[in-house]
Amino acid sequence: MEPRLIHFFSISAIGLYSVAVFMFLVEVVGKRFWRGDLAMYFFYAAFLAHAALVFPFLFDNRFQFLQSGGDYFFWLSFALAIAFILFRRRLQYATLGCLWGGMIILFMVSSSYLMHITSLGRFETPVGFLLSFHVLPVLVAEVCFCIAFGVSTVYLLQQRRLKNKQIEAITLRGPSLETLERYRGLAVQTGLIAMTFAIVSGCIWAYAHGDLFLKPDLFVWMALLAWVVLSYIQHGSAVVGWSGKKSSKITVLITAIILLGLVCVRLFSGTIVHGNAGI
Repeated sequence: MEPRLIHFFSISAIGLYSVAVFMFLVEVVGKRFWRGDLAMYFFYAAFLAHAALVFPFLFDNRFQFLQSGGDYFFWLSFALAIAFILFRRRLQYATLGCLWGGMIILFMVSSSYLMHITSLGRFETPVGFLLSFHVLPVLVAEVCFCIAFGVSTVYLLQQRRLKNKQIEAITLRGPSLETLERYRGLAVQTGLIAMTFAIVSGCIWAYAHGDLFLKPDLFVWMALLAWVVLSYIQHGSAVVGWSGKKSSKITVLITAIILLGLVCVRLFSGTIVHGNAGI
């Protein structure tokens, strides 16, 4: 695909996602001026433009799957868009559309930014087949973090409305608090499993290359910290018996810190693979 088409589809996808987020936001504040789910139509149009970008990322030999910062953020945004479409019917909340769409835009913009500041030629260093089994679980874990963050936020908002006996909370169509709590727990559990797999595969990779398991690498320590706090959340919810409100509050705080930290580190360092500058 020509660079002009890549830019066209990128700009179109980001623009259409932005329109969809704006419409979701208008629906949240209760000033809806249209009939039907027009926000989702714009979201689907954005997804089609987004999906068109899959072809250069898969078939252009300048890119390597999950081995560059821009490539990683692209697949993260695409996976999150797919997850939103799959869960949309079960989690019919406009607030989720705002949060989910906003994160998709953030990751797409981050992908474009890294693609422009980093030479594609620097992505050609072979790092082995095992690396896909290390970075891919991290990708799954971060998608789960996004889902847990969005669902937990909606849980807290809905719980507050119900507590204040607001009419819009009582009449709002969508899953119950119990359903939201179940999805939150599932997202945290899946993220924890994926992060565990990523850490184990990373240790295998380090051992195979004669490297240290624990080294002065910010990515390594952030991954370990994420695993510890996710285990803490899972223990509190499943063993200690935290309330849904407490679990959601801690989940929102922890996942927001983890996601923001990982995004900032990748943007400022321009890397995705430990010890390999530029990728």
